[in-house]
Amino acid sequence: MKKNFRMMLSLLLVLVFVFQFAGGLAWADDVNVTLTGKEALVYELRLTDAEGKSAPLSAEEENEKLGGSCTVSLLREGSEEAETPLSRSTGSAVLEDLAKKGLLVKVPEGFCVSESYLRGDAVETQERKPLPFTADREKTDLILKAGAVGDKDKNFDKSFLTTASTVDPQVYTLVLVLSPMEKEKALTVTLANDATAPGSEQQVNPGESFTAPEAPVPNTEDLIFSCWQVKYPNGGVLKLNPGESFKPYANCRVEGKWIDVITFTANAPVEDGESFAPNGYSYRGHLAEGDSISSVSLWIQEVEDGFVAVPSDAVIKNGEEDVTGHYEFRYVGSDPVRKDAPQDDPTPAPTEEPSPEPVPVEPVKITVTANEPISNDGGKTYEQNGAVLSAGALSEGDAFAGVVVEVQQREDGSYVAVPRDAVIVNGETDVTENYEISYEASQSVTPPAPEKVKITVTAKEPISNDGGKTYEQNGALVSAGALNDGDAFTALTVEVKQNEDGTYVAIPRDAVIKNGETDVTANYEITYEASQPVTPPAPEKIKLTVTAREPVTKDGGKTYEQNGALLSAGALSEGDAFVSIAIDVKQNEDGSYVAIPRDGVIKNGETDVTANYEITYVASQPVKPDAEKIAITIRSKDRTAEYSGKPITAEEYELVSGALAEGDTIEVKYEGGSTNVTASPVPSTIASVIIKDALGTDVTESKYAVTIDNVNAGKVTVTKHPITVTAITGTVVIQLQVVM
Repeated sequence: MKKNFRMMLSLLLVLVFVFQFAGGLAWADDVNVTLTGKEALVYELRLTDAEGKSAPLSAEEENEKLGGSCTVSLLREGSEEAETPLSRSTGSAVLEDLAKKGLLVKVPEGFCVSESYLRGDAVETQERKPLPFTADREKTDLILKAGAVGDKDKNFDKSFLTTASTVDPQVYTLVLVLSPMEKEKALTVTLANDATAPGSEQQVNPGESFTAPEAPVPNTEDLIFSCWQVKYPNGGVLKLNPGESFKPYANCRVEGKWIDVITFTANAPVEDGESFAPNGYSYRGHLAEGDSISSVSLWIQEVEDGFVAVPSDAVIKNGEEDVTGHYEFRYVGSDPVRKDAPQDDPTPAPTEEPSPEPVPVEPVKITVTANEPISNDGGKTYEQNGAVLSAGALSEGDAFAGVVVEVQQREDGSYVAVPRDAVIVNGETDVTENYEISYEASQSVTPPAPEKVKITVTAKEPISNDGGKTYEQNGALVSAGALNDGDAFTALTVEVKQNEDGTYVAIPRDAVIKNGETDVTANYEITYEASQPVTPPAPEKIKLTVTAREPVTKDGGKTYEQNGALLSAGALSEGDAFVSIAIDVKQNEDGSYVAIPRDGVIKNGETDVTANYEITYVASQPVKPDAEKIAITIRSKDRTAEYSGKPITAEEYELVSGALAEGDTIEVKYEGGSTNVTASPVPSTIASVIIKDALGTDVTESKYAVTIDNVNAGKVTVTKHPITVTAITGTVVIQLQVVM
């Protein structure tokens, strides 16, 4: 069973990863699908009638019915002026350019392209091959492109244009079918307002500009908005960022593209001898059907509280295809574990039944070295170029069925080809296990430095969701220049800061541009421009009243000093707080002293928000140093309490003479008492008295003459604490029952 599987795998690898070895193996005849570049390309126009039938137009009919010719230009490297127009009768171009760059079609006003396909001149290849079309970079005309084999093989896909015929066409005809636009038959553009449910529909007439709206819903923890996609029925796709416009020339659907967010959380590390080792991870988020986690790096980091496990560098695959770029990742470290903390015993691995010992075979040692990767687009991307048997030799009758060669880009920008997973067969038998294979990477290849494209990124004005209290970024746009075909922004940081004059401005930086999974930011010279400043509306001020407490003296009335203030009316907003209030003490003409508050400062964190308040300052009541004091006499009341083993004091007091002023309160502290049981009452004396006014100011010394009568103080009578002793027959047990 295992050998049959490996045999099937080897046959598959033969089709995809055939390579040329130094020992004289030749390329298979049916593998090379790259065209020679001799094939010609012309085009013809067809016009549909009211019944949907179409017929080719002559040059005269074209001018008469369309009011001018339909321009078809071959897109080549360089400026727009370098585009090569195709003649309807004599123009030609290599078909590789159709696959790599495409054709730019300028459609006559009042018409739209309803169909486009290629037709070969050979009899056996009359099958129509439809060409996907999308809007061009300026989103005003169309781009037609042929297909390609895949991301890893950029050779032109000849099978897209031809059948399995032995006769190859020498001339391909590009057929464009034009239909008159009918205003009453407007196109339907559907906008998706979340990841699953369709949104509202909007009517767009053919040829009229359509602007992509902002992101439909806020980003969530497990899903973020990427961009809008215009999807045509024939497979063409155009990506639109919010705010960008285009003119549809055929039925299309606009829908939101979303990226799943996968959160990886490391498990707590386990102790491994003198150090700690990773202990796996868990994840949350949705993986698409067929996708699986290939690898997650886990490493140990020492922190203040011990050691933590940290995940990073996740890789997600669908079969052999790396689909990591389809997701966004968040990484969460484990809880810290101390080195001396007790560790749970790990679950022992299940024991496996021992397999029969194989007959020992001395493996043959060979080395497979990858050839240097090659580029077909001037160094923008690189692809594998096979591998060679660089050391050792295969046994007689054995042959390579395939080797997987991957191209990797290093941190310094160079590319290297890395071989792996070779399959060796002898006839139909997989004999790979008879070999000890060493894999060696190729020499690195440094791509030529591209001329940087100049673009300008301008931030949009910041917006506020709380009436101007705070502002947040609103994205940015390319205000000058344009991205290369296939390139797109994948990240852009926009910060919002407040200027000294109170206005807010958004500042962009750190853009990341990718082409597929490749970071191409280094190909651009980016100028960042801040947004126009936004002035927030003046907030309605909150009214507060701050009242000073009466001043106090520490030298018997010779001098007075401030005693703070309180918020006597109004309330601060959440998060706001007074950080300072100036209080002056002055003497009035009648000799009294008064405290006067001023210059309060209120902040929210580090931000001064005093301007948000209208503060009224109220002076304290005047205090006269020579004012006649209120005389009061105080003593404790009698009390009876049960012995508890702790000192017992009085709990109540009484004023023997005098009375407190209205609004004043008194606090009394006691001392004395006894823990002895005695028939004679024991006095419980008053230790101290504090009197405060309604504002909480201590006025004991300044307002009152307090006499504490401890001579006639209240008496505390201590009673005995009962203890019950119970005897149990047969056993001498004394049970003390203490009631507290």
